[in-house]
Amino acid sequence: MSKVFVCINGKTLAECQEQAAGKYAAELRLDLAPINPLEIKRLWASCEEWILTLRSDFTARANWKEIFKYCLNLEPVYVDIDAELPVDVKKEVTEWVKASGADLILSYHNFDETPEFEVLMEVISKLKADGADVIKIACMAQEEEDNLIVMDLYREHDRLVAFCMGEKGRESRVTSLFFGEKMTYAAASEYSIVAPGQLTYGELSDLLNIGFDDE
Repeated sequence: MSKVFVCINGKTLAECQEQAAGKYAAELRLDLAPINPLEIKRLWASCEEWILTLRSDFTARANWKEIFKYCLNLEPVYVDIDAELPVDVKKEVTEWVKASGADLILSYHNFDETPEFEVLMEVISKLKADGADVIKIACMAQEEEDNLIVMDLYREHDRLVAFCMGEKGRESRVTSLFFGEKMTYAAASEYSIVAPGQLTYGELSDLLNIGFDDE
């Protein structure tokens, strides 16, 4: 079943609940949604499936480990961590995630360009060696052809989420629903877009004429 995970990045619990309302699946950006553990637990009831996302900015908080471990106990389906986290932090977090039973997504982002196919294959091999259950590749599209480079990765790997960022990469965000892990990310609205070229939940629904709420 293809799934759209709506990015939750509201500044208050009420904003986060509004973003999650009526959605089957959502992604909690711990670095962007400054809500406390009790509020996170209340929010969790809004959706059936969750991605818990950890980025380097969040690890600068004094109590980040406490909050992260609390969220793991809420049983997210996936935990998405940045491949560029410091080695010691990534190792520790990977151990926690593996023990929790969630699938670990290791994410590679390139906000400047889309590297050659061979380079991305090397990235995937490294992330697999680092313990990834699922690999996420997100690269900036400078040309329309960059989408083809990223889409070709699906010929080699199944547990993969790969797409291009930027205006020229929007089509690949839709295509990723049908290959590999069969999932993509969407903004709750045009006011909560977190990455270049990210589509909103409404835009994806209109493009595909699918009622994601019913999945």
